[in-house]
Amino acid sequence: MATTRAVEFFLDRLTERDLEGFLALFSEDAVMEMPFAPPGAPPRLSGSRQLRAFWTIIFDSMATMRFENVDIDTLGSGSRVISFHEGRVMLADGTPYDNRYVCLFEIDGSGKISRYVEHYNSLIVARSFGGEDQLASLFGPVVHSPELPGISAS
Repeated sequence: MATTRAVEFFLDRLTERDLEGFLALFSEDAVMEMPFAPPGAPPRLSGSRQLRAFWTIIFDSMATMRFENVDIDTLGSGSRVISFHEGRVMLADGTPYDNRYVCLFEIDGSGKISRYVEHYNSLIVARSFGGEDQLASLFGPVVHSPELPGISAS
């Protein structure tokens, strides 16, 4: 099904570290939510500019990414997809970052991701990225940019 392919492409683009290909998967007005974002990290992003700013930081922070135990299923009418997967990441500074994810994707009629909700263990994020102060420093340019209104840290 096309909707599950969008999620497979999402994980593939992350693994290949293809930022442009990754961002092309999202609609212009896509929303990304991270309900359990640790302090210092933004819990919600909206639109292509905010997504680009956030994901550029993520891609720059990670040396390698791969995903294991991936289970992707469609929900309801098929425009919603849920993915369970484990991320195995090496950060640019050599710190390992391994987390488990439950992600909800809403795919629009053109096959683009219009909403992405990412659930993960925020304690692992905070520990791997150096705590609240380091996260605030890392995401400060996104959270506090006057050019990207509407973002706040959790």
